[in-house]
Amino acid sequence: MQEMTSEAELKAFVNQDQAVWLFKHSEACGTSYYAMNEYQSYLADNPDDVAGVIIIQSHRDLSNLAADLLDVIHKSPQLFLVQGGKVLWHTSHMGITATAMQKAKQDA
Repeated sequence: MQEMTSEAELKAFVNQDQAVWLFKHSEACGTSYYAMNEYQSYLADNPDDVAGVIIIQSHRDLSNLAADLLDVIHKSPQLFLVQGGKVLWHTSHMGITATAMQKAKQDA
């Protein structure tokens, strides 16, 4: 899982030709830790998927930029499946589950 640390890195990540996962994680939120566990569980079972994370406390500017680039109101935690700069699927809070991710990837 790649941690986003710069604007250029985030823009390149979300504009890839393949579908990629982007997770906005709050280190101050129990729900976000639950969602991170689900995210990591899904990724462990799908090691070929490309995954990124924005730690909101460290990179609030990137979290806001992601909301602008993807045209989705900021929430935390929040998960996107993105391809070519377009959101294929997104959810937040308790909607972030390995099962939901599997279904979203199949439907994309």
